Amino acid sequence: MSDELDLEHASFGELLDFLIAGNEPAIGYSGILSELDDHQVMRRRRVWRLGRLARIEEPPGHTRLLAGEDTMWCAADDQFEETWELRDEDRGSDRGQLHDVWLVEPRRYWTSWLSLDPDLVMDSLHRTEFEGRPAWKFTAPEAKGGNASIIIDAEIGLVVEMSRADVGHAVIWSELQVEPTLGPRFFEPGHLTPLARPDAERDPSESERLHAERTILTAVLQAGRDWPLIARLAGSSRDEHRARATIMAHLDIEEWTAQHVMGVQVRQLDRSHQEAIRARLHELERQLDHLEP
Repeated sequence: MSDELDLEHASFGELLDFLIAGNEPAIGYSGILSELDDHQVMRRRRVWRLGRLARIEEPPGHTRLLAGEDTMWCAADDQFEETWELRDEDRGSDRGQLHDVWLVEPRRYWTSWLSLDPDLVMDSLHRTEFEGRPAWKFTAPEAKGGNASIIIDAEIGLVVEMSRADVGHAVIWSELQVEPTLGPRFFEPGHLTPLARPDAERDPSESERLHAERTILTAVLQAGRDWPLIARLAGSSRDEHRARATIMAHLDIEEWTAQHVMGVQVRQLDRSHQEAIRARLHELERQLDHLEP
């Protein structure tokens, strides 16, 4: 693989730089992220990443979180209501929602841990493979009573496995795929009530975001009208990808829009919700007319 990093003769500092760079990948990727405790799977998510952006389905197939450039959306669950918020690292919102997917302070995290015994790290560093992909493996310094084994993907710098065999604990990726066509719009929340941006200046990509929101809301509205048919068509598909393809074909929409539609409880849209969407679409048209005279 041409972009594979060779750590054969790397210094400790170069290894740290590789781990830190992997925290905000320049190329998109996706996969299943599982957490094991006592050798049992306790949590399973499908994750997409690009730079500091993230999209999470938990369980796979159910959109749980969208972390765009400036805003973050989290779906409601049994304990918490649906939330919209600005991404604010100082306030700690990113830490709580993305702490095991995206590190707020990767240099501090890796340096403070691995510097406890850099000789152990470098002496144990060796080539390996992970699900058929080139990788590097090393033993981390002792923490919480044991040493973790860490495997890094050689192309994107992602920690694909961090495990403690003695206690059966592991955080491990599977079905990892590099997705070079992923773009920011795939991660951007499409909310009905725009949040105040920290910068008073108009974002150059505002028009693009408004167009994206209009596309999503139009598709959601149509899906609500056609829900019985969509449910029957999608329900006949055996997996998520075929169901998404069915929705794309019926609504004549792109995959990223279908992802949003699948993440909405379309069948629960009542008349008041539909009226709110129509009102928002009207407002979007007004804003776009102002931006694009």
